[in-house]
Amino acid sequence: MLNLLIILMFITAAVPAVLSQEAKPLTKKEAEITAEIIAKETQKWDAIRAGSWSNIAGLYADDYMSVGYAPDLTVSRRTKQEMFGRAKLGRADFHLSDIKVITSNADTAVISFIATGTGSGPFGSSFAIYASSVWVKRRGEWKTIFYQASLKK
Repeated sequence: MLNLLIILMFITAAVPAVLSQEAKPLTKKEAEITAEIIAKETQKWDAIRAGSWSNIAGLYADDYMSVGYAPDLTVSRRTKQEMFGRAKLGRADFHLSDIKVITSNADTAVISFIATGTGSGPFGSSFAIYASSVWVKRRGEWKTIFYQASLKK
C-alpha cells in the first residue's frame, strides 16, 4: 500500500511537468531534413496532379510498400514495381495541409499530412485523406520506403 501511495505521489508531481514542456526547437540539421522531405513529398504530389508518374520513380525505394488510397481512390497494397508497372495511376488534384515531419536520425524521417482532393469521384465533389510517408536516406539520396493513407471522415 505504501508503494502504491509513493507511485501515485510521483505521478501526480511528474505529470504537470511533462505536460508543460514545449516542443523543442529543431536543430539546424533537423530543419534541413524537414525542408528537404517536404519538398520531395510535394514533388510527388505535383506529379500526381500532372499525371507524370514516370518522372518520380526515382523518389521511391526499390523495396517500397504502399497501403491505402491511390490517386484513383482505390484501396490497395502496392510495391514500387506494381505502382510503376502495370497499375494505371492517372492523375488527381490535391491540396496538402497540416504537414508535420518527424526525424528519428539523419537518415530517417516520417512526414504526415492531410491531402484534400477536389473533383468528381466515388466520395463526391471533395474528400480528404490522412497520409504518411516514411523516407530513408540511401547512398546519399532520400527515398520513400513506405506510404499509408486513410480516408478522413
